[in-house]
Amino acid sequence: MIILVTGANGFLGRHIANTLKRAGHQVRELNRANGGDFERLRTPQAWLPHLDGVEAVVNCVGIIAETSSQRFSVVHGEAPIALFRACVAGGVRRVVQISALGT
Repeated sequence: MIILVTGANGFLGRHIANTLKRAGHQVRELNRANGGDFERLRTPQAWLPHLDGVEAVVNCVGIIAETSSQRFSVVHGEAPIALFRACVAGGVRRVVQISALGT
């Protein structure tokens, strides 16, 4: 299975991605360093290129403190909603949401 893991450089994302790889899945890792800036991924259209061929998504992106470039409303609200809408539009039927804030 081809699985997109967002926040793949974070504590949970890194462990989840590695576990999925060991289980034989093809993992696409998305993080701030390779285009996973949630401030820029606030529309379904922005997410669609990342979902090409993907069968499942694990969203591990989260912050526990805001900065000027990372706001709770975007990281825990707007961007994940856009991701989920893109999954519907792109036919991705399996999505796991992990939240650092319980949102």
